[in-house]
Amino acid sequence: MRRSLSFLCMRQIQKSWYERYDTWLIILFGSISFLFSRQTVDPLTSVRFGAGTAILLLAILLFAWRGSFLWPVTRPAKWFFALSLLGLIWKALSLTQAINVPEGLFALLRASWQLMLVWFVFQMMIREGWHRLGRALVLLSLCQSLAVIVQYYGWGLSQLPGSTDGFPFGFMAHRNLVGSFLLYLQPVVFWVWLTDQKRWKAIAALAMILTIIGLVLCQSRSPWLAAIIAVVAVFPGLSLLKKGKLRTNVRWLLITMPLLCLLLVGIVRQDTELSHNLKARVSSLWSPLAEHTDNPAQGSIQLRLHMWQQSWKMWQDHPLMGVGAGNWRLVAPSYHLPGFSLNDFGQHVSMRPHNDYLQVAAETGWPGFLIFVGSWGLLFWMCIQLWRSPQSSLMGRVLLAALVVMVVDMAFSFPAERMAHLSMQALYAGSILGLYGRYNRDDLQGGKVSFGWSIALVLILAFSLFLAREKYRFEGQLLQYQAWHAAGQYDRVIRALPPDDPRWVTYGPVDNSLPLYASMAYQATKQPQKALAAARLAEQIAPYSARLWNTYGTIYVDLQQFDQAVEALERALAIAPRYEVALKNIAIAYFNVGNYMACIRTIEKIDVANDDFMMGVYEEAWRRQKAVEQSQK
Repeated sequence: MRRSLSFLCMRQIQKSWYERYDTWLIILFGSISFLFSRQTVDPLTSVRFGAGTAILLLAILLFAWRGSFLWPVTRPAKWFFALSLLGLIWKALSLTQAINVPEGLFALLRASWQLMLVWFVFQMMIREGWHRLGRALVLLSLCQSLAVIVQYYGWGLSQLPGSTDGFPFGFMAHRNLVGSFLLYLQPVVFWVWLTDQKRWKAIAALAMILTIIGLVLCQSRSPWLAAIIAVVAVFPGLSLLKKGKLRTNVRWLLITMPLLCLLLVGIVRQDTELSHNLKARVSSLWSPLAEHTDNPAQGSIQLRLHMWQQSWKMWQDHPLMGVGAGNWRLVAPSYHLPGFSLNDFGQHVSMRPHNDYLQVAAETGWPGFLIFVGSWGLLFWMCIQLWRSPQSSLMGRVLLAALVVMVVDMAFSFPAERMAHLSMQALYAGSILGLYGRYNRDDLQGGKVSFGWSIALVLILAFSLFLAREKYRFEGQLLQYQAWHAAGQYDRVIRALPPDDPRWVTYGPVDNSLPLYASMAYQATKQPQKALAAARLAEQIAPYSARLWNTYGTIYVDLQQFDQAVEALERALAIAPRYEVALKNIAIAYFNVGNYMACIRTIEKIDVANDDFMMGVYEEAWRRQKAVEQSQK
């Protein structure tokens, strides 16, 4: 069967704006790529999840009412959706092993949202193609890359919420995420450059150039690796295409690349700090296993290796069901590894392993991992079939490049936690399914989806919207509690406590919960019994928190229950061995139980030169220890 690819680029029959699938996708991508809130601890997650859910809910309601949805018609597409549904069911079953079910519920609904978006993109692809959406994503790429450049040179956008490590982060709050998102957009941008009109070719070319500059400035290594592997794997085949226009495009690309390299060299050479950072990051890729080095960029590689070790051990300990969807960060502190210095101090908590494969395996066990890998493998198989078909060879290569980029990035980053990245994954997956259907079935008008099935999707999305609202409110409260706690306004924390414990969202983005702040506030205001009750609630939410067990220890000290204090503080130090506050507290507890030598050895682990109180405890412990030794002679 021979068909033209023109359906991907041609103008469609005139419809109202709301009657087109790509219109809703343009609105969705625009919303979840730029929205943020300063009223929550995480400025992006809840607000973008809520916006993406609301837009998809409205779109599905509209097209379900019109009876426009179709079932997949090809066997591989049916297998993909069946595998994905099985993955969701297994995620739900894994929650039987979860410490914190609400955390897993949010992860489950986010994955459900992505699968619904894949299905929606599939509907678009078999009818409309990438024409309008591709142009919109070119403009999105321009805006995101310009934001990175503007932030790096200090020309503006510095007030956007995000990481404070000094690197540009665009509208994604983190340099790794903005780098990977820019790279995710490039297959679409490249497609527009290859196939669209001259004006859009020029805009797409500018977007690609600015993206390359942005990738250099954000200094994130995982997008670099993904880009190199994708180009090596896919680009050589483009030059072999026999269509004259495409060969001309590739020829222009080969001419432009040296000029772009000269431009990048000029940018790097005139910026000494950038040059130094790039050299450090590139050299770290050559020796990723080196532990003793002066290269500051080596630290993040060692951090990833330690987190991967944590995940591997977690997977080995829970091979069948995992620790529960969304619960990796709650369990990870219990897998302390010697030398994991950032976690040792109690001020850093691993929130994800920077590897989606290991996170899926640790959270859902072998079955969940195999389902996850199988779904991606099926997409690769369909892409290769598209590549081999003369009618879809070019599009197949572009989609294969997109898959390579995403698969490599998932091995070093955490795209599964961000709505913009999930939506790009859904775009490429749905495009592969739709394109494969067009070229492998004469009858694209398969059975229509009944209204009842659509209502089921609507109900899931409605509950997701409710959960997004609850998460937004919870993180808003948490942000207030953090500010009051830092300012020592513990009475305000106590007065603002909700009458009921949080039910749907219980744990914040960075090792915190409302009961934990309540416990610390009660302890600071000398209400130890209330503090103990709040700490027990916090333990049900996140039992492997060093801050929680340090709080337990201080409460028991106030209650003069020093043996229990020692036990609690030892648990805190088992999680974070160099947690200075816990070390000071356990030294005091050791002193009060008469274990003076343990008190002395503990104080010697920390710097107390400017702490008169701890120096006094240290000197008194030595005096009493000598008295004990003297009495034993």
